[in-house]
Amino acid sequence: MSIYSAKIPNAAFGINSTKTTPGFAEKHFGDTASAYIPKVDPHHVFPMKSFIQFRAWWLLGENEPMTLVGPQGSGKTSFVRQWSARVNCPVYTYNGQRYSEKSELIGSMLPAPGGAIWCDGPATKAWRSGGIVLINEPSLATDLGPAINDLTEGAPIEIPQTGEIILRHPLARIIFTDNIRGLVGDESGMLQGRNLQDASAKDRDHQIEIDYMGEKDEVRLFMSHMPDFGTDPVESENAKRALATTLRNFCADVRAAYIGANATSDAQLECTMSTRTALRFLKLMLAYKDLAPAGIHSIHDALDQALTSKVSETSRMAVRNLAIARFGG
Repeated sequence: MSIYSAKIPNAAFGINSTKTTPGFAEKHFGDTASAYIPKVDPHHVFPMKSFIQFRAWWLLGENEPMTLVGPQGSGKTSFVRQWSARVNCPVYTYNGQRYSEKSELIGSMLPAPGGAIWCDGPATKAWRSGGIVLINEPSLATDLGPAINDLTEGAPIEIPQTGEIILRHPLARIIFTDNIRGLVGDESGMLQGRNLQDASAKDRDHQIEIDYMGEKDEVRLFMSHMPDFGTDPVESENAKRALATTLRNFCADVRAAYIGANATSDAQLECTMSTRTALRFLKLMLAYKDLAPAGIHSIHDALDQALTSKVSETSRMAVRNLAIARFGG
């Protein structure tokens, strides 16, 4: 008997296909758990390869966890959340930190009138009623992987404070997202406080890479966030595509400089232009386009606010020069 209760058209993921992906009917998980189902972002783009790989795990992975690995801002967390939004699956999120402990995933006693009450953590919520436990950046923690081996294997959760033993719900799943591969450290040298993951822990999961989008998909995403330019639909579409293509080329320039691959760059940058940052830059650039009389430069000030005010002056000027080369002064 299938654990799923609905068939979601692949077209709902932006995939040109007549096939479907198993999911859940609305309110399948009940009112309380359904509140944790993310909202659909109609602009989200699922790269075809990543969609196929993740769907295979969704169908075949059974109790095994999934890890999505890739550079910052490439859309790992949003991929999980937008997948869940379309299949109507709750997501319980936990963000890794240096001193992360298993107990934070299980829950804790909190003060309440007349005493204290037990509050479930992300894993306990999923174990009770089903859903995804999304653990972001586990490599920030020193030893979280081995500590939760029993959870990744689907063992029951024991709560000493209440005396409960909670069996894993058949619809409970664990997904990790991270910037490093796990068995090797930060190959870019740009991330702070990352820890290698335990080999026995990594042996338990599926893993796929989520990189920045291909040019076609990223241009399409940028265009979806632009207003109409003028009243002529054809001219507006051409203007959107031209701006989106220029922005994508600029992103490629910055990303190349970030990994030291740009021969015109004097030094490796300490920042990059992720898809997330690029969208922030685009929205600000459009918002500032008529504010020159107020002393606002639509490109430079948007770029500073979106990214370059966070980095060294050398990197700031290097990124600004790349922007001038693409967008003009």
